[in-house]
Amino acid sequence: MFLRQYLPYESGIPSDDTLRRFFRAIDTMQFQRLFVEWVRAWLSPEVAGKVVAIDTHTGH
Repeated sequence: MFLRQYLPYESGIPSDDTLRRFFRAIDTMQFQRLFVEWVRAWLSPEVAGKVVAIDTHTGH
């Protein structure tokens, strides 16, 4: 699981309520800036200008 590379989540992943509280508490403009920066770091030149889905489940 993607999140387990950052924390062990020994009791499972956070609930939707916990995630909702987290996202309500963060600075949205700062999050947007950092998220765009993170996505750009993953993009390669061959996908520049194309739509790239990042919410798909790979089944792994």
